[in-house]
Amino acid sequence: SVLFLSNSNDGHKGRSMLDLMALLGFFCWMPTLALQLPSWVEVVAFVLLSHAVAGLLNVQNTLSHFFQPIFYFPDKEGVGQDG
Repeated sequence: SVLFLSNSNDGHKGRSMLDLMALLGFFCWMPTLALQLPSWVEVVAFVLLSHAVAGLLNVQNTLSHFFQPIFYFPDKEGVGQDG
């Protein structure tokens, strides 16, 4: 997001320019796509519906990964051993 890009310690190790380009690409693509619709009512409905669906998918993805471990360290016993 824009707030994430404004932080100097973004944790991406130099990927900020790529993130900025992707965000600018989205802000150019989304209005271009939405303005292809014939009426303003359809444009507003499309934007609201698309953001609502993306929000629901974000919540579902967050909840399904909430209890997953962040780091996985398999037991060293049995790794690479036959039998």
